[in-house]
This record gives sequence, structure tokens and C-alpha cells, in this order.
Amino acid sequence: MATFNVAHLITLIGVGSIASSVVADDQQNQNKTAQNGGGGLKHLFGTDVFTELRDKQNAMAEKMSGIETKLEKQIENGGGTLALMTMLTSNRLEKEIEDGMRENRNAMAEKMSGIEAKLEKQIENGMRDSQNLLSTKLENAFITLRDNQNASVTKLENRIENGMRDNQNALSQKVSEIGTKLENQIENVFTKLRDNQNASVTKLENQIENGMLDKQNALDEKVSGIEAKLEQIENGMRDIQNLLSTKLEKGMRDNQKALSLMKKMATLALFHFNSLPIYRWNASDCHPEIVINESTNAIQHNGTKEFINGIPFPILRSCRAGPIKIPFAADRIGIIYTEYRILAENGVLKIGLSTKEMPLYLSLGFARVSYGYETFGEIRKNANGNYENISDNVPSFRIGDMVGCGLNWATGQVFFTKNGQRLDIANLYVDEGTEDLYPTVSLTNHLDAVEANFGPNFKYDLSKEF
Repeated sequence: MATFNVAHLITLIGVGSIASSVVADDQQNQNKTAQNGGGGLKHLFGTDVFTELRDKQNAMAEKMSGIETKLEKQIENGGGTLALMTMLTSNRLEKEIEDGMRENRNAMAEKMSGIEAKLEKQIENGMRDSQNLLSTKLENAFITLRDNQNASVTKLENRIENGMRDNQNALSQKVSEIGTKLENQIENVFTKLRDNQNASVTKLENQIENGMLDKQNALDEKVSGIEAKLEQIENGMRDIQNLLSTKLEKGMRDNQKALSLMKKMATLALFHFNSLPIYRWNASDCHPEIVINESTNAIQHNGTKEFINGIPFPILRSCRAGPIKIPFAADRIGIIYTEYRILAENGVLKIGLSTKEMPLYLSLGFARVSYGYETFGEIRKNANGNYENISDNVPSFRIGDMVGCGLNWATGQVFFTKNGQRLDIANLYVDEGTEDLYPTVSLTNHLDAVEANFGPNFKYDLSKEF
């Protein structure tokens, strides 16, 4: 494709040159004719012949411009050698075409009638010959260029390979020499370091051994002195211990006697301290349906039975004894305690404490600020509206059991007993501002009855609370 374009371009250049020459000659003839009185080529062939030649020249010029652009690009891609050969071939062909055009102009002056046919013939023959010639030369140039390029590449590869082999051998030799030298230097450094370290360790061991020996001797002397002093102290402590033990035993015997006497005096004064009355049931603080036996301090639920849908319905009735004040001042201590024997039980009985504000138709433990020990083994606490139910370690009680409830003024603790044994219940305390607590019993069913013991002789040993 490149060969055809070059030939075509050269042919077109020749045709354009011929047309330009014809036009130039015509212009000269016109000038001469004008000087001689008119005529020239236009006079012989008419204006249309030269107009057609000018149009063809312009069209060929446009084609040559595009072909030149393509040719330059192809020559650039093909290499410098191809461009040089193409330039030389083009110049040579242009010279041959110019010679042919000069001969054609002379022949055309003689035979103007056949100019168009001869011109077309010459253009066709020139294009074919130029194309064949240029194609052959370009093909030979490409072959020569390829052979030269292959030879250059082979030669360059051989040079590179030989150079790389020589450089690799030299580099390997240098690396080996450097490695050997570096290994020798490292070995020398480690040898010196090991010798210095061994000498330092030996010197340090000697210093430590000498210092430790001196310190050990001094330490042995100090330890001997300390052991002697410790022996003296131990003997003195033994004497002091024997003396203190003798005095302590005597003091404990004396204190035990005094404590026993104080317990007896406190128990005796428990029910007479600060002119406190001996407790009795207060009829005004008992529900009207509860009957009081003043001689035995027994009370009984005497209300009528109520039925709902044929089923007996419990009716709560409560009864309170005299007041219990709970001062927390240091000068007022003591314990208030009451025991109750269960005489009759037809429902749930509750033994405990309440304030005067508790309605007599409510039950202990449910009313605000009240404490109650129930028949089936449960303690209900309601301190200022905070309800709590305690059932761990709480036994039930029945007819014949002796159940007690007390309050320690010094600690504010509420405690319960059953048949002379204190229940192991914790966290039963009254609030500091609470006053006027009363021994209280809640009876739920008809003919429920208990007998109260306000003291001083109880089944529970009250001195255990001091």
C-alpha cells in the first residue's frame, strides 16, 4: 500500500507540473499574441481546454496534499532509511518527468490537436511505470533494512550477553572477597569481646565473693547479738505473761461475780424501772367482740361467724395491752417482753406489736408500723409502710405452745420466742422515731383464745438479752 501511494504521488506531481507548464506557456503566448495583435493557444483550442486542465490540476493538488500527509506518516513509521530512499527516488523521478514534459511541450506545439489523448496516455503509462519501479525499490529497501536490523540486534545481544557475563563474574569475585574480609573482621571482634567479657566476669566474681564474705561475717555478728536480745525479751515476756495471766484470772472471777449480780438486778428492775406499770389488757384498745378475763389475762374472739356462699369467712379482731415507749437516749435502757399461751385455734393467730393508730379490725404485719408472728410459721414486718415477709427459720405454732414477743430499748430490735427458745431472725428493728408500741394479738376466727403473761416469770430466760 505504501509503494502505490508513493508512485501515485510522483505521477500526480508530474501531471501537475505538465499542466502548470502548459498554463505558463499559454500565458506567455497570450502576452506575445497581445503584443502582436491577439491569438495564442486559446485562439487555437478555445478557453474550455485550459479551464479543464486547471480544474484537473487543482483536484490533483488536493489529492497530493492528502497523499503527502499519509506518506509522511508511513515514512515516519517505516524508519529513517526508507524516508531517505523515498526522497531520492522522488527527486530522480521528478527530473525524468520534467524532461518528458519539456519534450511534450515541443511536440504539443507541433501537434496541439492530439494533446489530450497523448496526455492521458502519458499519465497512465507514467503512473504504471513509476508504481512498478518504486514498489521494487521500496521492497528491496525493506529487505535490506530488515537484514541490517536483524544483524544489529544479534550483534547487540551478543555484546550485552558477553558484557553481562563479564560483569557477573567480576561482581561475584568482589562479593566473595568482601564476604571473606567481613567474616574475618566479625570473628576478630567477637574474639576480643569474648576475652574482655571473660576477664570482666572473673573480676566481678572475685569482687562479689570478697564482698559477700565480709558482709556475711558482719551479718553473723549482728544476728548473734539479735538472738541474744530476743532471748532476753522472750524471757521477760514469759514473766510478764505469767503475771498478767494470774491477775487476769483473778479479775475475770471478780467480774463474773459482778456481772451475775448486775443481771439479777437488771431483771428485777425490768418491770419497775422509771415507774413503768405492770401490763394488763386495755379494754378500750380491744375490739368489742373480744372478751377479756382480767384474772388470767386471757382473751377470746367472741364474734359471730360470717358465711359467704356457705363458706365461713374469717373476721379479724385485735387487742392491745398498755403502752411501750421506745426512747433511745443513753440513760434509758431495758427490755419489754410478753408471752402468750395458745388456748384455742380455729384460724390464723398473730402475736406481735403495733401502734395505737392501727385499726382493731386489721391484722398485725399488714397494718402500717406493725410486727406479727403468724400461726403457720411466718413473720410479717411493716415499718412505715415498707412491707416485708420473713419465713426462713420460722417455725409454726399450735395449741399449747408458748409464744413470746419482745423489744430491746437499747438496740431497737424486735425478737420472738417459741417455748423458751429465741428465733434466729435478723433485721427486725423499729425506726428511731417510732413511739407508743403495744403488745398486740390478732384473732381471726370465732372462739380463738390466748392467755398473756406480762411477767416477771417467763419461760424464756430474758437475761440472755442483756
